[in-house]
Amino acid sequence: MTMRVLGLALVAALVLSACTDDSDERASTPSPTDSATSPGPLAATAVPTNSFRPGLPWPTALARGTLKVVRRGADRCFVLDDRGRVTEVTWPAGFSARWGSPAALIDPTGRVVASEGELLFVGGGYLRQPSPCARGGDTFSAGPIEVGGAQRYG
Repeated sequence: MTMRVLGLALVAALVLSACTDDSDERASTPSPTDSATSPGPLAATAVPTNSFRPGLPWPTALARGTLKVVRRGADRCFVLDDRGRVTEVTWPAGFSARWGSPAALIDPTGRVVASEGELLFVGGGYLRQPSPCARGGDTFSAGPIEVGGAQRYG
């Protein structure tokens, strides 16, 4: 009888755990492109990334500009716009985007690093990396990011 009660308790616990929703936006797998069938404006979607993680050595060139969203075919991309000079960027490993109003650049922990329209100072360097957001040539591989004089990532 005790085994039967334990068995029923185990089945009940499994059924209850299957009914709970532990997911959140940060746990969703981002889509590599944004199209009409992509998740809604608050779902995290992929952005082109590089291999930078805090603590790793990284090039020390500086790019600055206002975070801006542009279209590259079916993709939406974050670029840095410095008075009309646009820099295509690959973002640190694990970054994603939320395409709300304003759009937001999200770090691997789900924290907003910067929002569209903010002025960013980004450490890194120009490297030839494939990216759906690049119009050809090199992209700026972002590492540490400052917004408004405060370090936000790296």
